Amino acid sequence: MNAPIQAPEYLINKQGYEVSVEDIEPSEIVKNDLVNEFFALAMPMQQQMKDLKAKMFGDFYAFVQLSADKYDIQVGGLKGNVTLTAFDGKTRVILQQQDQWDYDERLNIAKELIDEFFVETLLEIETALEAGGVDANAEALTNMRQIKALIDKFFQVGKKGKINLGQIQGLRHYKFKHPKWEKAMEAIADGIHSIGTAQYIRLQKRDEKGKFQTVVLDFAGV
Repeated sequence: MNAPIQAPEYLINKQGYEVSVEDIEPSEIVKNDLVNEFFALAMPMQQQMKDLKAKMFGDFYAFVQLSADKYDIQVGGLKGNVTLTAFDGKTRVILQQQDQWDYDERLNIAKELIDEFFVETLLEIETALEAGGVDANAEALTNMRQIKALIDKFFQVGKKGKINLGQIQGLRHYKFKHPKWEKAMEAIADGIHSIGTAQYIRLQKRDEKGKFQTVVLDFAGV
């Protein structure tokens, strides 16, 4: 017969000191026990999730290499997304890969150059209009103001505290013949750099309507 578990005579407080349980509010002791119970349940599950993730990635790549063996090639790495679908088409596993990017101070320099470009360009168009320019100048002024407003949004920090670097990189498609714009695009090209690739595995199954739904494996989405 197992010996009964002895209740601790003291608990460690936030400052690292021992405090007798007799001097602690009963509700604090219950709260402490509840938190410890949750962690005792969750930590083994976290390790199971880590083991499952490692196994799924390993087996996924092993299958891809197995398919490649048919053509006598060695797979060095996967590009883009790869989907494995069950024979009945009701379930599938997707390996998603997403490039990760970061930026340095040159992005701020690019924004300053872009602002200066618009100040000079808009002033030039407005001056031409005041001098009796044609309607084309009025249209150009409207277009440039709209582009400026759009670019300003691109440089705004989002809810996650990040800038959408994909949108900013897309600015290089605008071919304005102006030295400050060209310098800004050069600063963007130099200031944004790849820091690696994030990989995810998604499990999906068809619902009663035949649409694929992702199997949620985190507390927030269950």
